[in-house]
Amino acid sequence: MERDEAKVRGEALRAHLQSRLPVPEAKSVSSLARKAGLRPTTVSSWWTKGTVPDNASLRLIAEALGVEGSDLVAAYEGSSGQMWMFTNPELESLVERIVETTIRRMAEEHEPAADK
Repeated sequence: MERDEAKVRGEALRAHLQSRLPVPEAKSVSSLARKAGLRPTTVSSWWTKGTVPDNASLRLIAEALGVEGSDLVAAYEGSSGQMWMFTNPELESLVERIVETTIRRMAEEHEPAADK
């Protein structure tokens, strides 16, 4: 995934997290990160640097918020409904490549004619 795309997805996740706050012991995204046992800089790098959150971090944030991990994955991916969490790394990698290819193709189809 390209860094710019990851930043956009990170911003969507940040907005989703902020919409769920405050919760006990967490009034901000930074305090939520600390409550989850993560460094605030780790979480903020998802939208400032375009680093991709790992499943373990999303799971910790979800537990701290009291929501399902699939809610956070959906917010990050810009989708809704049921999300699948894979335990097989090869299958997860394959699905990620398919999703990235699909997103890239859709973006190319919607580029203005002057940009092509």
